[in-house]
Parts: sequence; structure tokens; C-alpha cells
Amino acid sequence: VVNIPLQLRLDRTNFDFTQARADGADIRFSKEDGTVLPAQVQGWDSAQGLARVWVRVDTVFDDSLPHKLIMYWGNPRAIVGDTAVFDSAEGYMGVWHLDTKPTGFPLAFTDASTARNVPKAMGMLGKADSMPAIGAADGYSMGGIPLNGKDAYILASKNYTGPSSFMVSLWIRTTSTEGGKILGFVMPGVNATMAGKVGNFNFDRVIYMDDDGLVRAGFTMRSSNYPSVLGYWQSFTAARPLNDGKWHH
Repeated sequence: VVNIPLQLRLDRTNFDFTQARADGADIRFSKEDGTVLPAQVQGWDSAQGLARVWVRVDTVFDDSLPHKLIMYWGNPRAIVGDTAVFDSAEGYMGVWHLDTKPTGFPLAFTDASTARNVPKAMGMLGKADSMPAIGAADGYSMGGIPLNGKDAYILASKNYTGPSSFMVSLWIRTTSTEGGKILGFVMPGVNATMAGKVGNFNFDRVIYMDDDGLVRAGFTMRSSNYPSVLGYWQSFTAARPLNDGKWHH
């Protein structure tokens, strides 16, 4: 596979943070032949000795031979650059690290890709006193955000035509026994009735968790002849419950 972002996880056991800049701006990477590789510092905490850096590797081979990257640091004149690790030209529709509180007005998080698909903070997240981000020590990848499954969620700022094929990747940790939607597309402007409630229940291409902790994926749809009836199809079910309080990818 080609042009794949890989995450480098640094801590005090594998890196001396006193040798680099306090913000990690001097970190650079190359291949063994000197070819510079795009890199993006997601989080750098010199005090805690934790860092996450993304490196876009041009080729990952399917053999067992070791392939090395060279890491550079210690240049005081280095500055942070926009190196397009997550390039929309490679198909990225958005990359949301969600490791800081939302900012701006209205409140929104940052898109780390070049797609500029800013994730909007909705519900409780969209308020000025919104809940804090999960700390770097608690998140799997330099922190995250707590979502309560009721009135705190995020919404893409761009609309897309529903794709025939796509890939989504996320980390989640929960102990919930009430289930709920994790991620999915929403078909706007189409309302339906479910359990006596009228609303936009037309979640398409959705990943969700049942009360038993099993993650499922599929789609729901509304029939024009029967607006209160939702079609249902399921493509797969996880082999075991994932509501065990551990981080899952």
C-alpha cells in the first residue's frame, strides 16, 4: 500500500525530550535514501514525556523485511510546516484527532486533513462551557472527547453524496449498556416516526452498538409510501462485546 500515515508514539522510554524543542517543531523524517517524508505533530508534551507524530510513508511492503525511517531533531531554527500527511488528494474526507477543546464561534474542532472538513461541536459540546477534552494520559492517541450518547456529538461541516464504498477509522471506549450510534451519514430533510417520536432517523451507512455491547454496521432507510416504517439491513456484527471500558479501534 502507498501513502499511508503511520503514528509514531514517543515517551520517555524511547526518546529524550530534553534534546528537542518544547513543541516538537524540529522533528523531521526521511527514508534511508534521504527522501524527506511528510510529518505532522499531533501532540507534544515535553513535561509529561508524551508525543504522537504522524508520518506519511510512501510505500509499505507486503514482505517481512525491515524498513527503516530516519528521525531528526535538535535544529533550533526549524519551524512547524503544513506537510499534508492526510491529503484529500488521497481520498481523505476528514481527519479529526479531537484531542483539544472546541474553539471559535460556533465552536468546532480541527480537521487535520487538507479537506478542511471542520467537525462542528453540537449539543452540549457546542456550548461555551462544553466538557473538557480527555487528557493525553487517558486517551489512546493523545486525548479525546467524552460523548454522552444523548446531547453531545460532532457533525461534519461538509455534505457529501453517499459513497458506494468508503473506509472509516476511529477509537472508542465505553462501558455503556444502552447502545447507540457511533458514526454514520445522515440524509438531511427527511423525517420519520419511530417509537412515537418524529425526527430525522434516516441514518445511512451507520456504525452502532447494541445494548449488549456488540458493534454492528448497516443502513436504515425510509419508504416514501410508508413514512413511519424504516427499512433495516445489517452487514456485520462484532464477534464479541466492546463495552468493556477498553480502547478499541
